[in-house]
Amino acid sequence: MSTYNEIYNYLNLVDKRLGNLYKKTGFNPLPADFKFDKETIKERLYLNQMASALSFPEFLYEEKNQLKKRFNQTLKLIKTILKEEKYTQYMSPEFARKFEVYMVMRREITSLVLKDFSKESFDECSAYMEICSINTIFFDLLDGFFEDGFNFLEVLPTLENNYNIYYNERLKLIEKKNNEKLEKNTIENSLFIAKNNEKINKNNLKMQKNNLKIEKQQQKIEKEREILKFKSKIENRSK
Repeated sequence: MSTYNEIYNYLNLVDKRLGNLYKKTGFNPLPADFKFDKETIKERLYLNQMASALSFPEFLYEEKNQLKKRFNQTLKLIKTILKEEKYTQYMSPEFARKFEVYMVMRREITSLVLKDFSKESFDECSAYMEICSINTIFFDLLDGFFEDGFNFLEVLPTLENNYNIYYNERLKLIEKKNNEKLEKNTIENSLFIAKNNEKINKNNLKMQKNNLKIEKQQQKIEKEREILKFKSKIENRSK
């Protein structure tokens, strides 16, 4: 069983509103056996990097009351989907749970977004993107969710299979991007090390020259001492 802090931290990774809601009310959309382990965090961080393939829809520029109506329609649709639970007939138990958690999260965030509609600072595009960012794969596969007459049963039979395809494709893109970044950093580090080594070699060469110069000066001084010593002996003999 996960601790309070683990659940709070995970919900914050999904959306700050969910984290605040959990902190204030204790509402937790995650399953009872949720594990805040390495794989769970890794998957969530990957999802946060996966951008939606959809562009901003034209309805975002509709009148505010009309747009609010669309958000309300999606909220009703989510509640219907969760109530009827038809998705369990077409999905593996594990995926059905993943989808249910997504729907519950989307329901809560949509409800919170709707409360902000009356605020002057409300930004339609930001609200749309916030809902999209819960899980961009589910969001894209449910394209049309904001439209009248959206038929969930049409996309349901292939939802799990399409989700896995989308996830793997986007994961490959992220890994490719990360590998390219790693390769770039490796090259940059190699160049930095090479330049550093060149600088060190120059300093070492300079130091060797200085040491050689000092050594020659010492040899000269020593030779001069020997000459003076020799001259002193000769002078002493002549007395």
